[in-house]
Amino acid sequence: MARTGEIGPVRLVRRERSRGHVRVTFLCGWRALADAREKARLVNEIAALFSTDPAQAPALAARNLEQLKAADRRVQELSTQLLTYEADRLWTEAPDLGDRRVVARLLPDQDSAGLKLLANLLQAKPTTVTLLACPAGGGKLTVIFARSPDVDAAMGDLLRTTLQAFGGGGGGRPEYAQGGGVPADQAAALLDFAIEQLSCTITIG
Repeated sequence: MARTGEIGPVRLVRRERSRGHVRVTFLCGWRALADAREKARLVNEIAALFSTDPAQAPALAARNLEQLKAADRRVQELSTQLLTYEADRLWTEAPDLGDRRVVARLLPDQDSAGLKLLANLLQAKPTTVTLLACPAGGGKLTVIFARSPDVDAAMGDLLRTTLQAFGGGGGGRPEYAQGGGVPADQAAALLDFAIEQLSCTITIG
């Protein structure tokens, strides 16, 4: 190479800091041209999606991203409101076992995240024990046992005993426990077993 100009165009493609240094990645020659053409093609495709000029595409993309984030926050708010209503309904319909209210339900339309939020909401209710299950994929269950602070019962122990009786596993704290691995078609029997075990620890009458 007789002259540096023979390198051709140089294109900076990345600049990042690492351990107090700046790392620069660049392309030169035909690689730089190919990269520029590919980036231009992508920008034009994005602009076409927004039906706008390529120069306006970044601003429109940023605005749409903010709108999506706002919509997602709103969906989360509405989901929490719906689960709050659901928790109130489940608590109102639940029977009493001695001086405790026991919410024991299989919730086939919930996922694990929704089940956890419901359990947390029901924990805020007075004198309440919550025994919830939902499908977790693969024909198995997610199971959550929880209690309000004024209930003297060890949910971790209850969950382990119950799940082990049905071939599952899990554990947790005295006030909250989670596990799974039990076939979904055994949900009713599992909840009945847990209630029976729970009745041995609660004073009736």
